[in-house]
Amino acid sequence: MYNQKITIAHNAIFQIKLMTDNLSYSVGVLRRIYGFSLALLMFFLVGGAGLVRAESPASTVAELLDKIKQTQNDPSLSAEQNRANRKTSQVALGYLDIPRISQKALGKHWRTLDKNQQESFVRLLSELFIYVAFPNSASFFGELKINYGPGQLAESRATVPLQVHHQLEGNINLDFVLWQSQDRWRVIDVVLDGVSMANNLRSQFSKILKKNNYAELVWRLEKKLRKVKG
Repeated sequence: MYNQKITIAHNAIFQIKLMTDNLSYSVGVLRRIYGFSLALLMFFLVGGAGLVRAESPASTVAELLDKIKQTQNDPSLSAEQNRANRKTSQVALGYLDIPRISQKALGKHWRTLDKNQQESFVRLLSELFIYVAFPNSASFFGELKINYGPGQLAESRATVPLQVHHQLEGNINLDFVLWQSQDRWRVIDVVLDGVSMANNLRSQFSKILKKNNYAELVWRLEKKLRKVKG
């Protein structure tokens, strides 16, 4: 049963293929975890938005999840509610170290981009967080009790483990990995039951880059963004 759950979770993570149109999502609860996978899987790719300053790794994660849970995922939201969603998501972005994660997601291809392209890439992914990842993640975390475990700290790197229990899927373990820069802790990765979402994102991007090129990757991301924006 546990192995089956892990397989389902991994499949949900790989659905970061949600950059294409022919997506099919399996299993209810992990259809929603893909949102957190994309973010905190795609997770991560935004950066430096919002003026936030958490005092510790654990408080950074707690405040990030609090903002995510405040985000509403409902197509019938009013214009005012949508504006409030955007504002909350902008604050949530400030808890992520997106330049660092963007660089990891693109790997060696990051160095081939000029400064303007790098900044444009970060902006594009930040919008995907706002319009896709955070609202879907809110649907998942909003229903569940979050239990925090003892964290680990090694110089400028920290890990904050937590566990959520779902009625159907059982326990789901998440490790938030953070990096300290300029006296601020920011999330740089999320590990779901032992699998790095940042690495999975890099794998997906790498496949597109090897088969096509950077322009194709950007086109797919922009297409997905246009679709969710309507």
